[in-house]
Amino acid sequence: MPIVAYMGVPKTETSVQRYREMQECGFNTNIAMFDNESQLVQALQVADSLGLSLIPYCNAFFSRPESSVPQVESYASLMAYLVCDEPYVKDLPRVSERIAAIKAAGAMRPCYVNLHPYYSDKAVKQIGSSSYTEYLRACSAALDVDFLSFDHYPILHGDSLRSTWYDNLQMVRDEAKRTGRPFWAFVLCTPHLVYTEPTLAQLRLQVNVNLAYGAQAIQYYTYWHISDPQIDYHDSPIDSAGMRTPTYQLVRQVNEELRHVASLFYGGKTSHLSHVSRSYAHTKLNAPNGALGAILAASDGKRYVVLVNKSLLSEMTVSYRGETYLVSPGAMLMLPA
Repeated sequence: MPIVAYMGVPKTETSVQRYREMQECGFNTNIAMFDNESQLVQALQVADSLGLSLIPYCNAFFSRPESSVPQVESYASLMAYLVCDEPYVKDLPRVSERIAAIKAAGAMRPCYVNLHPYYSDKAVKQIGSSSYTEYLRACSAALDVDFLSFDHYPILHGDSLRSTWYDNLQMVRDEAKRTGRPFWAFVLCTPHLVYTEPTLAQLRLQVNVNLAYGAQAIQYYTYWHISDPQIDYHDSPIDSAGMRTPTYQLVRQVNEELRHVASLFYGGKTSHLSHVSRSYAHTKLNAPNGALGAILAASDGKRYVVLVNKSLLSEMTVSYRGETYLVSPGAMLMLPA
């Protein structure tokens, strides 16, 4: 399963040491921006040496795809070409043309486009669509991509959740099923604007809910500090001085937990999703803020009952087949179905 550092190791920090540091935090894929092919080739060589993957954005893919694409296609670490982040409806023809040009230049790897989230109906209209479902369908029709990706950052100050998060996941899940494409989802780990410093429970909840809804990749925004005079990004896993922060350790812990189950969810299918409070699939629950239940037909051929504690503050107890389990805030319990 791709575990992605969005705005990961930047072009100015390309080295075996920095990529290994990212790997030690539990990431296997780096998304970064490059000015030219030589910078990108250097990063691909480092990623190749460590068995990591890279999803690069490089202007050369758009200005001279016929020469830039052949230069990078031979590297095993090249996972995809980053073409656009959060396109508006009016942008789709231009993005489609860029994808077509990259493919015409001989690209065998997919193109990556990350879509807008659903925060409100008003926000959707600003994107240029009458509904979020219509936006997803417009993107699916216009863009020749192998998977859907979207970013929704659900946790605000005070541990409050955006009311549209679960609806957004369901809409993307439905569109992925309709088109036969997997979808990738995001975890926010860098505070900025209305978003607070992440807790272990907040990171767990985002990862585990995404998995339960069927996400086939987990992406973190961001890994490396972003310098932006308009937005106060801070406490990213790697700070502005290139040093590890407490967030690095939290992300590392959550990614270690993810590593133990990723192979079951990757290529697996979840079904029977339900937001519950007292029972699910022969389990009995005491869940102060409810739970998310799903049945996982895992890639190992087995079936599991998946329960995610939706509370960010309280533990959840689960009784099943004579056993009682205590589930930490935001954590996931998997039981044989």
